Amino acid sequence: MQSTVAARARHRRVSGFPGDQLAVLFCLLMLLISVPIWTHQVPPLSDYANHLARMHAIAKLSTDPTLAQYYQVNWQIIPNLTMDLIVPLLGRFMRIYLAGQLFIVFTFVLIVSGVMALSRSLLGRWSAVPLMATPLLYNYVFLVGVMNYIFGIGLALWALACWIWLRERAWPLRLMMATVFVIALFFCHLFAVGLFGIGLLAHELWRLYQSSDRPIGRRLAVFVSGGLPFLPVLPLLWASPTMHLVSDVSWEPRGKIDGLMYVIELYSDIVAFVIAATIAGAVTWAARRGLLRVHPMAWVLLLVGTAVYLALPRIMFATYMTDQRLPIALALMLIACVDVSLQHRLVRRAFIAVLLTLVIVRVIEVNVSWANLSTTTSEFRNSIKRI
Repeated sequence: MQSTVAARARHRRVSGFPGDQLAVLFCLLMLLISVPIWTHQVPPLSDYANHLARMHAIAKLSTDPTLAQYYQVNWQIIPNLTMDLIVPLLGRFMRIYLAGQLFIVFTFVLIVSGVMALSRSLLGRWSAVPLMATPLLYNYVFLVGVMNYIFGIGLALWALACWIWLRERAWPLRLMMATVFVIALFFCHLFAVGLFGIGLLAHELWRLYQSSDRPIGRRLAVFVSGGLPFLPVLPLLWASPTMHLVSDVSWEPRGKIDGLMYVIELYSDIVAFVIAATIAGAVTWAARRGLLRVHPMAWVLLLVGTAVYLALPRIMFATYMTDQRLPIALALMLIACVDVSLQHRLVRRAFIAVLLTLVIVRVIEVNVSWANLSTTTSEFRNSIKRI
């Protein structure tokens, strides 16, 4: 009994925050970061209004004869359906605007909790450090309004976390779980499947190196088996009309630097610089005091991710920004690989102060910018009501 208590005490000292405090901090951050979503009925994201209109049509076609005159739903196997399956279902019980807001907020929760779950699988304990992903929820890729892909990032993080958690358990269970995730990711976004593949490849390469004392044949067999869950993508893609777009590919060497900046960049260059400088300063401070530890998988992930990023085209399957979507997902995975000792009270307070400051600054930036952008939208909606 005493040993159990002592182990829990050591775990609590290393992690810095008890479980209940970590849960409260997580909820607080989710409430803060979602303020701009709740205060803007139609967030001014580039593609979001079009998506929301489609959601309304799908939800109301069976009960609205006017819509039925002009639209019909033709369901097909398309790797871009998550929002179409969730939001119209919610739209049957609430206004489509609220359904869209709930979807975005749930996506935020899915991403941050996914970073925390991945960190838990890698480090063996819960940590508050992954909450540093919260200010990055608003990024340039999010502003484009590719909601299914953003949702897919969160699901890919959870898929990788579950794979690592089941890595030492029965292999049929691990492969079955991964296959279910791959199929779900396919219907989120084809690129979300790739995110899971990049993370899994990095982890398995690291494990292959770590297990160098085992027979090479067995190690390679385990390594190659990691690709089995991705086999269902082939028949799904073959049956999808998306396959007809396979030749629509275009490379643009320029813009790779922009893709890196899209992780931090939003509306204000000053705010982006402050956030980047604050994070860099905090990391440097923690490293110089020996408080920072990085999981070895991070270096493999960095190498694999960089190679994939440089090789990716700008347009793939007629989808723009194919390469520039990758850095934000890699950044979230890398955050999960970072561990900071929050044993000392002063360090914990400094961590909370920095995190809350970054989130509040980001929320203010987004809210002010969206208020200006929403003026035109509000005027248009008022005109339509008069008509």
